[in-house]
Amino acid sequence: MKSLSVPLAACLVWAALLCVPTFAGSTVNGKEPNPRVPAVRPSTPPVIDGDLGDACWEDAPVITGFRHDLEPASFETVVRVLCDEKYLYASVHCHDPEPSKIIANQRKRNGGMWSDDNISIGLDPAFDRQNAYWFTVNPLGTQAEDIPGGAASKVEWRGDWHAAARIVADGWTAEMAIPYSILRYPRGQRTFGLMFSREIERLSEGTNWPALTHYYVHTNQARWEPIPAPRYKPRPIVMPYALAGTGTIDSNAGVDIKYTAENNLTSMLTVNPDFATIEDAIDSVDFSYSPRYLSDRRPFFTEGSSFFGPSEAFYSRMIGPLDAGWKSFGKLGPWSMGGLATSRLGDETNYKGQVGYDPSPIWGVWGGAVGHDRSSEEGTPAVDNGVWYVGARHFLPLEISGVYSSVQYLRSHTAGAEKDGDVLEAHIERYAGDGVFEWQVHYKGVSPDYDARLGYIPNVGYREVSAYTSIEWQKKQGPLTRWGVHSSSDYAGWWNGSMWHRAFAPNVGLVFRNNTSLNAGVTLEDRRDPDSGLLFRDRVLNVSYTWRSSDIYKRGNVFLRYGDLAGGPYWFVDASQGFRINSRFSGNVGGSGVHLEGATGRLDAGRIILSAVYEFSPERSLLARLIDGRQNDGSSSVSLRNAYMAYRQELRKGADIFVILGDPNRPGIRGQAAVKYVRTY
Repeated sequence: MKSLSVPLAACLVWAALLCVPTFAGSTVNGKEPNPRVPAVRPSTPPVIDGDLGDACWEDAPVITGFRHDLEPASFETVVRVLCDEKYLYASVHCHDPEPSKIIANQRKRNGGMWSDDNISIGLDPAFDRQNAYWFTVNPLGTQAEDIPGGAASKVEWRGDWHAAARIVADGWTAEMAIPYSILRYPRGQRTFGLMFSREIERLSEGTNWPALTHYYVHTNQARWEPIPAPRYKPRPIVMPYALAGTGTIDSNAGVDIKYTAENNLTSMLTVNPDFATIEDAIDSVDFSYSPRYLSDRRPFFTEGSSFFGPSEAFYSRMIGPLDAGWKSFGKLGPWSMGGLATSRLGDETNYKGQVGYDPSPIWGVWGGAVGHDRSSEEGTPAVDNGVWYVGARHFLPLEISGVYSSVQYLRSHTAGAEKDGDVLEAHIERYAGDGVFEWQVHYKGVSPDYDARLGYIPNVGYREVSAYTSIEWQKKQGPLTRWGVHSSSDYAGWWNGSMWHRAFAPNVGLVFRNNTSLNAGVTLEDRRDPDSGLLFRDRVLNVSYTWRSSDIYKRGNVFLRYGDLAGGPYWFVDASQGFRINSRFSGNVGGSGVHLEGATGRLDAGRIILSAVYEFSPERSLLARLIDGRQNDGSSSVSLRNAYMAYRQELRKGADIFVILGDPNRPGIRGQAAVKYVRTY
């Protein structure tokens, strides 16, 4: 018996060791939902230079098994993650058998990367599987980040992180270091949600880990634990600005102050915020980069913007120059909340509040109210206007993505009005992947009396049902990389029951392996002109052809519309071609023309636009635009000639400076200038 006790004890010890989870160097495939990734601390932090030779990566958990929908990815991606008391680290090896074909052009921080190969890490520090930070890097090391709730553009205000990348013999590699200080999480949080997404541009393939996660759906995200997240240390951030201008732009100065408490609630105070936002005009000149949607860039309204919808009740661009404003927003467990108040002394006061309850990724509810009070001015009456609203959402997970539905009701009240107005909106759609039919149906009814002084409502007094269908396929062989069939349709009627418009627009899209794309479709629309009462039967062919699609500098496009519009023959053509003379100087030349002989009048117009950008560095550039053209409506002719220049300096650390000479918003060459200076403390 004694001789057997030693082998028996050894077997028991060995069996016990087999039951202990392996941390360092373990492999996590991620085929199953919510896989666990062990949190491993490096003995020595990695150097963030894109070289994966740091010894600490040998001990990190290995993440593999990226998938495109339900299929394995075309190219292997290997990720390793580490964490210590200050940073979360990730290394990525994006394998590619033809590294010479890797696409990477974007060098501007937070510029559009949808035309580049890239890798993104998604972090859900609260692990509620609803909101995630996304940090993206391309093979050039260019960074972009998406902050839940929205954030102002200045890097020091958003919070900085570090990344580097390089192209290697078998693909490209990247390293990232993300400080806890730019994340928001509950005190004592030890489990972070973790996801990765890779885009292979020339294959038109998006791959994800874990399987079936992506930018909008986080239900299957991995559990990264136990994370040694430090206790958040609140501190105020102050961002003053100064604006000097001539002509239509007035000189101004103001300040924004932000404070995020340990419970994740953020409060902001603004005094005399910038209303000119000349950055919008400068961004629109920046033709060497992919165009970006120009939302409200005032930091006070950008920060936490997702806590203050819907746009039918509150659209921040409806608030003009103001003297001061306050807002607070954040998420406490399943509860989210946002409150806002602005004032223009002696003129108007605006306020907004919203509360949401989201106990799971599957469902949630919300409600809020908006108020607008304006004092009487000479010749105008005082205004007392308000809107309240409620809404609910539901997500049904399916094998590939799922079905999302929502319903929302809004009611407006204006003092002195005969009756209140309302809006009812319902939406349902199926998210899906390649080869799976996608669809959406939307209903919206806006009563004639609906009045939201701070909302975005282009029309009132109508009911509309719209639908959209789509299916796409990725092709791994042959001349095509992707093709799809899409269609949209809608029917809208005025509140009295008469038809306003009805339309059907099928479309076919082809993406070719030679980096070109073709889209063709028709628009069949019947619409009644609200002014003349005439019924127009529009029948228009739409064709678009793009070459060098993935090159943001040398991309070219031609777009043609031809048919009958507004009761007469119509054509419209628009063409553009990018060029790049050297590594610093690039630009775009484009032109457009339109001809219409409609029942309500004639229109002929044409213009040529030349835009140029000289980059001193990715953070500093000089921009210019020349426009020459003319518009004729049969009774008068108007010149469209204009010219302006701009300078952009958006630094990782230091002062942002924007200068613009001329006026991009009006035809004619104008002798005016504006300089804006922004700093963060």
